[in-house]
Amino acid sequence: IPSIIFAFTMYHAYLMVMITMTLVSDFSAVLLDTSDNTIVLPRPITPRTFYAARTTHILLYIGLIGLALSAVPMIVTFFFHGISIGLSFIITTLLTIVFSVALTNGLYLLLMRFTSEERLKNLINVFQIVMTISVMGGYQILPRIFGASFFENVSPELQWWSVFIPPMWMATFNQYMHDFAFSPLVILNISLAILSPLFVWKLINQYLAPYFTEKLADLGISSEAAKNKPKIIKEAESKFSLNRWLTKKGFERAAFVLVTDILSRDRKLKLRIYPTIGTFVILIFVFFFRLEGKHSFAETIQKLSVSNAHLMAIYFCTLIAITASFEIYYSDDYKSAWVFQSAPISKPGEIILGTIKAILWRFYVPLYAATSIFVLSVWGSRVIGDLLLGLLMSILISLLLNLIGDKYLPMSLPLTARNQGGSAARSIVAIIFLAIMGGLHYLLIQIDYVILLAFPVVGAAVYFTLQKLLRLQWDEIDV
Repeated sequence: IPSIIFAFTMYHAYLMVMITMTLVSDFSAVLLDTSDNTIVLPRPITPRTFYAARTTHILLYIGLIGLALSAVPMIVTFFFHGISIGLSFIITTLLTIVFSVALTNGLYLLLMRFTSEERLKNLINVFQIVMTISVMGGYQILPRIFGASFFENVSPELQWWSVFIPPMWMATFNQYMHDFAFSPLVILNISLAILSPLFVWKLINQYLAPYFTEKLADLGISSEAAKNKPKIIKEAESKFSLNRWLTKKGFERAAFVLVTDILSRDRKLKLRIYPTIGTFVILIFVFFFRLEGKHSFAETIQKLSVSNAHLMAIYFCTLIAITASFEIYYSDDYKSAWVFQSAPISKPGEIILGTIKAILWRFYVPLYAATSIFVLSVWGSRVIGDLLLGLLMSILISLLLNLIGDKYLPMSLPLTARNQGGSAARSIVAIIFLAIMGGLHYLLIQIDYVILLAFPVVGAAVYFTLQKLLRLQWDEIDV
């Protein structure tokens, strides 16, 4: 990239995003931890001191992570641009780390100041999900939109709007510590790079830190969910009235209600599932619209409408349902699964079937409905049969994967079990199943009307697989 300012802007933007995501995903629990409230808060420790202690801990770890991320760019900078830019690179890297930590912590303290515990936790969860999807989306889509020529021909001149983009402050510092070609805009950007981290920390220390221990004490009190437990139960009963026609009365229906409620309330579970869904949606977009500048949007749609690429969209949706099916096994509270064995359940298959239906209803059906609208708008009514067969195939794949693989009850495994070889093996088997079913579907549509013969066959396979799952015994379940 010929423009040094633009090249270093990309690096500092990358560093800010990585530091912020690390803070949100791994260190928010450190800042907002309430486990030692009863020991520390009664002591004569000022809120500023308590906040400073936790922030120092976070800064040390984030600083190490940031320097690790910067090691290779730092070596490259010294090698290609010389000592002066290399030294300024070290300074701006440290400033970027401090500024990112200050902004993120300031946002947390601001939310603590004006929101309740439950709302704060929900906002953090939403922020984590949005950040993950945004980074993945930006990584896949933006380079395709701009193309290589944009990065090669970008203007090296500093623009007035750079004062609103923090990574450009740092990049300006790097560029003009080498050239010493100062102008009012350059001086303003360098001043912002140096003074902004200090200014943000000053604001936090003066206006937000004094309330830190008070709000932390509030976080240790029982949540709104616990206070309104009867209300939550009534909401669940009305919310899942659909279970009367989606499930059979008994343990299957109870499992459906339980899993659907967990999927809507468990923040960590949502954090594992929703970014994956967002990533798959982005990958579908990238697959269909390879934005290389060769074809217009209308031409791309026209090319798609005469192809069989709609099968890819159909089976991508299945992959999302499979991902959610794998994640429902794991929980921090896995020891609570003793209730399944202590209850008078003679057919544990009912629990598994209720779980599968809850996942399909919660994740697969809405996404497949949206995908069907898109497919029909591009390919027209000729693919209605493909959509219906794809729906049956997807249900069959979900049932078969639960039937032939290791069988677990929902929320019954520790999170550490996700890192073992079994998870990778299930993923490989799932992809093989998708490839086989998708390949069969593709072969069927090559001959007119043959697809109609597939409906009774797949429908019968779904029915017999359902019955097989319902007849599962305890000795077939991993507990």
